[in-house]
Amino acid sequence: MSRFYRMELNVEGMQKKNVNKIMAICKQHWEFDNIESRKDPRDSYYYLCADGYGNLCGSLSEEDFAKSISDAIKGVEKKCKINVGATYLDSVATNYIFN
Repeated sequence: MSRFYRMELNVEGMQKKNVNKIMAICKQHWEFDNIESRKDPRDSYYYLCADGYGNLCGSLSEEDFAKSISDAIKGVEKKCKINVGATYLDSVATNYIFN
C-alpha cells in the first residue's frame, strides 16, 4: 500500500564540513523538492530545511521514516537537532511531528 505525504525536515547545529553529506542523506531518503542549508547567524553552525511530496510504501510508517532519516543524519552529525514533519495527504490532512 502506498500513502501520499508531504515531508518536512529541519536540521540545526551542523558543522560546515558535514552539510553536503547530510544533504545527500536527505536526498537518498526522500524526494525533497526544496532543500537548502545556511549558516546560522547566531553561531558558527549551519541549518538545513527541506520539504517535498512523495509516497511511503509498504509497511513503512511515519515513525519508521523519521527514525531512519534521523539515525542516518546522526551517524554524520551526532549533536544536531532534527525535526521531521509528515502530513498525510490521501484523505483529510493529518500532521505528525517527530523531534
